[in-house]
Amino acid sequence: MASEMVVMLQTIVSREMNPLQPTVITVGSFHAGTKHNIIPDDAHLQLTVRTMTPEQRVKALEAIKRVANGVASAAGVPADLMPVAEFSKEKIQDAKEKGTRLPSLHYSEFATLPEPAIRTGVKARPQPWKNKRQ
Repeated sequence: MASEMVVMLQTIVSREMNPLQPTVITVGSFHAGTKHNIIPDDAHLQLTVRTMTPEQRVKALEAIKRVANGVASAAGVPADLMPVAEFSKEKIQDAKEKGTRLPSLHYSEFATLPEPAIRTGVKARPQPWKNKRQ
């Protein structure tokens, strides 16, 4: 079920979120079981959720809970064993108290120097015609 959940979490981004406001849901840690031949009783997944707006974040977090419960329900998991979704409120609370924004997908105040950035991009661009054998 945990493996199925990982796949289903990606459908949140592809099917539910506005493509013009990028959202990222990453399963960075997946721990289940202790032996290769024993089906584990539980699994622990750690996710990172990155959004551009607070509204997107709320929508993504609600969808994560819905997907977890949906996968478990489809597998016939009883109500007392349904998945537990815990969200770290430390960064959110800190940002609210200080009146600061949470980091988005990429730091919005990062400003490149156009000339060196363009020069580097042009140099790094692959040149397929140089690699072709004649």
